[in-house]
Amino acid sequence: MTGHLFPLLKRSPNARIVTLSSGAATLTDGIDFENLKLEKPYNEWRSYAVSKLADILFTYELDRKIKAADLNILSLAAHPGVTRTDLQRHIPGEQLEEMFSEFDEVMQPWQGALPSLFAATDTLAKGGEFFGPDGEKEYSGYPALSKHSTPAMNDVALAGKLWDYAEDITEVDFFN
Repeated sequence: MTGHLFPLLKRSPNARIVTLSSGAATLTDGIDFENLKLEKPYNEWRSYAVSKLADILFTYELDRKIKAADLNILSLAAHPGVTRTDLQRHIPGEQLEEMFSEFDEVMQPWQGALPSLFAATDTLAKGGEFFGPDGEKEYSGYPALSKHSTPAMNDVALAGKLWDYAEDITEVDFFN
């Protein structure tokens, strides 16, 4: 979707692209390009973590490409922390409550949306930044720069490989 909107974004003053990720991006050390279609045994939590890592890699790679093209667009990412939303509606109630019981505070949707809104509107935000809640382990709180960082999240070669794969499979080229 972002690729299809990119021509419009290039013409819009002070455009921003905010990609929603998750702290789960820190739970994986890479992307198995031989299993992007999930043909190997499926692990729902690993697949979720990989998808959130891909979101971060996309954000950072897009930011590098935007800067290289000298465009007036910001590419940022955000994560909501631990937030109770309808996204969990397919997790059995007992399992969900057990999962949430591990956290001191589970935020309501309005508070989980704040990091994304902050990334979309804060006048001091810079391209390539990642926002999340400011509380312990970024599970809850109010918007701040995320401290989540792993070697995989900052792997420029991995981001480039994912970018090239995505351009090839979707036939969307942002910069031509």
